[in-house]
Amino acid sequence: GDNLPVLRALTRTQGKKIKLIYIDPPYNTGANDFHYPDKLERSAWLNFMQQRLEACKPLLAEDGAIIVQCDDNEQAYLK
Repeated sequence: GDNLPVLRALTRTQGKKIKLIYIDPPYNTGANDFHYPDKLERSAWLNFMQQRLEACKPLLAEDGAIIVQCDDNEQAYLK
């Protein structure tokens, strides 16, 4: 399901405590087994990701990192 509300709720109890956030988002996989939107326009997908990355940032410890798995076709846009 949609993890955005959960990420935002975690900030209250886990803010600045998480050392590593690893995200492997689907992007236009063509599969129907994901609970994420598929076949999104790039701008819609980037907005989807931006909201989640912004929700993750307050969770990170000072020495924490966010890692996003992304193929070469999308990595430049995601940066």
